[in-house]
Amino acid sequence: MLEPDRAPAAPSDLQLGRVEQYIVANFSRPLTVETLAEISGVSAGSVFRYFRSRYGCTPHEYLGKIRLEMAYVRLLSCPDTNTVTSVALQCGFPSLSQFEQAYRKRFGERPSPMAR
Repeated sequence: MLEPDRAPAAPSDLQLGRVEQYIVANFSRPLTVETLAEISGVSAGSVFRYFRSRYGCTPHEYLGKIRLEMAYVRLLSCPDTNTVTSVALQCGFPSLSQFEQAYRKRFGERPSPMAR
């Protein structure tokens, strides 16, 4: 007998792992929840709900965190300030101003090369 009121099964750890790996591997590209659903083999709504419950944020917020971390790492080895814009664009930010705003919010300072 079919159970129409039954909630869909939660994505497995393997399915969520695929989503996380895909986000990390493709952080510089635009990503949609639909793409992540296709990668994991579950519905977009399931990806959104269960990703939020597992990681405490939406897939888009997680993507933003990954982009900022990658930008931070890249700025550690930048030789000059002209590369800040390049890093922002390489990490998937649509504009320098959006990158600067997100970077300042996350790290408490303006993005700048930090060659050591």
